[in-house]
Amino acid sequence: MRLMYLCSAVLLSSLSACGKAPLDTAIEPTALVSIGVVELGDIASIVPSFGVVEYDPQFLHNINSEIEAHVTDLQVQAGSSVKKGQVLLKLKPSESAKIDMERARRDASTAQANAARVRRLKDDGLASNADIEQARSQAEDMKSLADSLQQRSNTLAEVRSPEDAIIESILVESGGIVSPGSALLRLSVGPHLRARLNLEIEDAAVIELGSPVRLNGLDYSGLSIDSSLTAKDQRVDPATRMVTAYAELPPHSKLLSGQAVRAEITTLVHSKVPLIPVNSVFYDERGQYVFISENDMAVLRRVTTGGSNKSTIEVTTGLTVGERIIVDAAAVLTDGMKTRLKDVLAEPQQ
Repeated sequence: MRLMYLCSAVLLSSLSACGKAPLDTAIEPTALVSIGVVELGDIASIVPSFGVVEYDPQFLHNINSEIEAHVTDLQVQAGSSVKKGQVLLKLKPSESAKIDMERARRDASTAQANAARVRRLKDDGLASNADIEQARSQAEDMKSLADSLQQRSNTLAEVRSPEDAIIESILVESGGIVSPGSALLRLSVGPHLRARLNLEIEDAAVIELGSPVRLNGLDYSGLSIDSSLTAKDQRVDPATRMVTAYAELPPHSKLLSGQAVRAEITTLVHSKVPLIPVNSVFYDERGQYVFISENDMAVLRRVTTGGSNKSTIEVTTGLTVGERIIVDAAAVLTDGMKTRLKDVLAEPQQ
């Protein structure tokens, strides 16, 4: 009987051992990746910049006051378009200007009377021809001054635009007094605009006049204008520590004065160089690297790069044309890690 129980216990122990699951085995991780190929192509080195649109100073025209006057009626606003001959503002001579005109008229009258007196003295033999000529010249000068002051006063009664233009700025206020020679308004004659761009000092050193520039409005309208660099300041702005450059805008560009823009300046084009996607390049303390795909495995490869744009970067060393590189998922990869293409479906289990 005891032998029977012992056999039963051994049999139950064997059956229990047979029912246990095998020990877990480690599953090697596999990354889903997309693959790209190193290709030959052309790439332009782009320098980014930001700036603002403004009127070209070469085409700005000031309208000045010839005499001291009161601004009686301001009929335009800054930024408005005006036609040739349109009244911009009205002036009237100040009290001081009126006194000057009256004095000039009196002086002219006195000079003319003096010229007549000298002629009479000549008839009496008391004056020479030279005396007559001097008195006549003085009378003519005084009359010209009086006529000029009166003409300028009449002209300034209504100040009109000399050309079709845009009011860039208004430099006076209605009811104010302006001094002789002071500017009243500043006009931009014609649609002449330029972009004033701010460059880092190191970028300014590699940018040349004539470099292509693409200007993009920052108002999310998608407006993009192609231009070129027309001028570059040879000084560093002490306030911003940046260099100013300018790009002339084509007529009817739809960009407006004062509008902020983002610029992409092409400094150099490299032709027929190895190119890979920008997002396939990574950085660590040793420099740049990529992962290439070999036998369904990620292999780390050290590289150096050159010019780049938003999507593509030039490879100067480390890769050859035709090699397969891992484009995405590289951030989670390690050297030697197994990979599987995203677009390849797993084989069904049997």
